[in-house]
Amino acid sequence: MAALTEDVATTLQVLDGADPANTDPIRVDTLPGSRFRYSGGGYTVMQQLLEDVSGKPFPQLLREKVLDPAGMTLSSYEQPLPPDRAGFAANSHLADGSSGDGKWHLYPEMAAAGLWTNPTELAFLAMELQAAYQGAEGRVLSPAMAHTMFTPVLAGYGLGFGVQGEGEEARFSHGGSNYGFKARFLAFMEGGRGVFVMTNGDQGSALAQEITLAVAREYGWPVPGYQEVILAELTKEELEEIAGIYRVQAVEVSLDPDAEDVEVRVAVEVSLSTKPSG
Repeated sequence: MAALTEDVATTLQVLDGADPANTDPIRVDTLPGSRFRYSGGGYTVMQQLLEDVSGKPFPQLLREKVLDPAGMTLSSYEQPLPPDRAGFAANSHLADGSSGDGKWHLYPEMAAAGLWTNPTELAFLAMELQAAYQGAEGRVLSPAMAHTMFTPVLAGYGLGFGVQGEGEEARFSHGGSNYGFKARFLAFMEGGRGVFVMTNGDQGSALAQEITLAVAREYGWPVPGYQEVILAELTKEELEEIAGIYRVQAVEVSLDPDAEDVEVRVAVEVSLSTKPSG
């Protein structure tokens, strides 16, 4: 990615980690399919492959093959946005509410991070995929390919989307996280149900999740649901003893084969803040 005022790397520069790219080179260092890894770099490889095979720029190819057929006429992969589209874009905001170093960042990694869209058009995409999964000859995917996409491969992911549940709970989902923007995409494979939340702030993930849970509860969806949490009751003195800033580094889940319960251990690095006085 690059700020609006910075030079933007080409796709090949991103793949090689060459200036002005600000990421490491993208290299295959494990046997494909042998383990799960969330890989924006893998989608950058796919982006270059599609351009090489089609001879077309990635934004043009995706408009022809996906966006226009799905009815996503306001969406675009163009980086930067052309002047006639920039007026539709929301400004990014950091966790402190400021706009950071510009309205938004530019992403030469278009396949992984470059989609400009809105919740309505994400719903159009979900409905297109739902219809194909139910057997309609899709404008974007065939029924066979939709079923392939929604077949779990590793770690709860199919081809691109997270895939969870069975029967009426079967659903596909994905989050979105770019500089100053957070989003949430959740749709069911049956019943035409879905919720799509987009925010223009780095703290938007919690809000998007809360909205998703509220919609699910309002419409009686089987999932996702709220989880009740029993809070510990601590005295003021006990709270003062543990006051600080905690940064979670790792979560370890261990299972005693002779026990029914799962023990969860959290390793944390603690930087104590000034304790409150009085």
